[in-house]
Amino acid sequence: MGIKLTIRKWKELGPKQFFKQWGRGVASVRPLEQTKVQLWSFLPMLGGITWGITVTFLGKQYWLTLILSGSLPITLIQVLATYQKYKKLKQVDDTMKMLEEQEQKRRKKK
Repeated sequence: MGIKLTIRKWKELGPKQFFKQWGRGVASVRPLEQTKVQLWSFLPMLGGITWGITVTFLGKQYWLTLILSGSLPITLIQVLATYQKYKKLKQVDDTMKMLEEQEQKRRKKK
């Protein structure tokens, strides 16, 4: 949704109606899609932490290097946990699609 379209919708609907519609849209985002976005958001975070470690180490700000180095394994564990969650949700989604297809085939045979 582009910024111009967002502003136009804001003007058409007014703030109260706009946020009501926005809330319904956010509520309809599936867990699989949420997890996928979380996974992609880790990339810039990991890049920022790595860059921060490098810059602070070269700048001889060792206290900050230590803090960032401590956050790196925590972030990597979060990435792993989110990836495992994504794989399980993907399996559930694939199974549900397969069951829906079987149900549709069964209905067509009747």
